[in-house]
Amino acid sequence: MLSTMKMLYIANIRLPTEKAYGIQIMKMCEASSLAGTEVTLVIPTRANPEFNGVNPFDYYGVKKSFALQRIKMLDPWWLIRLPQGIYIKVQGFLFIFKLYIRFFIHNKYSKYDVAYTRDEYLLPLLHKFFPRVAWEAHTLPSHPKRYIKAWQKCYRIVAITKGLKDALVKQGMDPDLIMVAPDGVDVARFQISDFRFQIRQELGLPQDKKIVLYSGHLYEWKGAHVLLEAAREFQISNFKFQSVLFVFVGGTVHDAERFKERALKLQLTNVLIVGHRLPTEIPRWLRTADVLVIPNSALSSRSAVYTSPMKLFEYMASGVPIVASDVAALREILNGHNAIFFNPDNPRDCAEKIQFILKNEQAGSQRAAQARTDVAQYTWQLRAQKILNQLKL
Repeated sequence: MLSTMKMLYIANIRLPTEKAYGIQIMKMCEASSLAGTEVTLVIPTRANPEFNGVNPFDYYGVKKSFALQRIKMLDPWWLIRLPQGIYIKVQGFLFIFKLYIRFFIHNKYSKYDVAYTRDEYLLPLLHKFFPRVAWEAHTLPSHPKRYIKAWQKCYRIVAITKGLKDALVKQGMDPDLIMVAPDGVDVARFQISDFRFQIRQELGLPQDKKIVLYSGHLYEWKGAHVLLEAAREFQISNFKFQSVLFVFVGGTVHDAERFKERALKLQLTNVLIVGHRLPTEIPRWLRTADVLVIPNSALSSRSAVYTSPMKLFEYMASGVPIVASDVAALREILNGHNAIFFNPDNPRDCAEKIQFILKNEQAGSQRAAQARTDVAQYTWQLRAQKILNQLKL
């Protein structure tokens, strides 16, 4: 009888977090454990003032099917006043030091068959203590040559896009070592039977306007500012649909405030910025929309080639028409049958494509229906099983 594979997932993150990687890590640990793997997630005791006392399993709506262990360590908040790069390096060093003590001195985790991480700087340490190490790549580090030897020692590398795999191969990596596994979605969570206008009433959204919605962080490379400029096009141009409200859901408290200031400078009256919402609330927000937008910028490789946005799969599962930036990373999943594309970083073209969907409801509905069909192959369960099949002896 085959023994159960034991996986140690190591993540240097605050948990819960408003960042999308918190959802991805928790959902992958849940899906892997439900697939029959014994999973332990190890994280540091890094505080997050926004979520003091919040249970991660409750916050993400995840079953307690895996173990969650916290490594006690210093959390140098005062370093956050320094440049971000310095803070990250110091915090990363402290985490590596604590892991070393656990692995070497206390001989913890020797029972695990594989160590799994998204943090490339942990790989040299993990290779010393684990026979099989897997790295999940989400972007190419700024100095990739530093990690070539560590990557070559990995049992498997999981790249979230084909574009990222190609970039790793260009660095000299063996393509047979790298598998492509885009992000996923809990499809059932987005199968909402309530009517759009009923949910709008519950959330305090207007019934008499078309709603164009963006869900996610407000970083420059994600292109949310492009959609903000598209909202300005609706306000100042002679578009047929003047009663359109642009809703932005997500972002840290700081980023949301800065984004509101940006909207005020543009004197926009057709924008609502609601800030961060619980992951379990997002499906109902998406359901209120007439159009969902993914405005990834083409000015960043991370955005144009490497990323596999979770919002993409959530949008597809929601059954709402999608308007997306025409970049390679999104083209790996989307096509002309399940979305409509606009020229990246072009607010005017974005506004025109939004108007096209608003004017042509049938075309939008057909694309939305196709997207909902297509997303069935991108569940967390299928993603986890695909990766586990590659990690087994």
